[in-house]
Amino acid sequence: MIPFFPKLTPPITHNIWFDVDVPRDEEAEISNLEEIQNEQNYLLTQAASDLPPLGKAPHDHAECPDSDDDANEDSEDEDSHDEEDEDDIDVIDSTQTTVEPDGAIEYPTNYPRGCTKQEY
Repeated sequence: MIPFFPKLTPPITHNIWFDVDVPRDEEAEISNLEEIQNEQNYLLTQAASDLPPLGKAPHDHAECPDSDDDANEDSEDEDSHDEEDEDDIDVIDSTQTTVEPDGAIEYPTNYPRGCTKQEY
């Protein structure tokens, strides 16, 4: 008798049944992937390690900071200069007008003592 339909299953000794699970060394593959990942992590950490963080100014570590005695002497001198500067600033702020870049004139808001906006 002649079959009407062909067999759809391959023979038992066909190569497709034996080539499905090829032996592999999974531990070697995993260790290789781990080495690649570790190398990439190291390169990322070393990429810009010489640059200072954003918002911080670079400074030389070779310079020694001033001693406390020198700092105290400097601060005393600076205080006397600051007082003189403050007096000058008060006079300048009350008499000088400033011109903005767009051409608008900004009038002082600090008027001399005893004067109002209308008198000034």
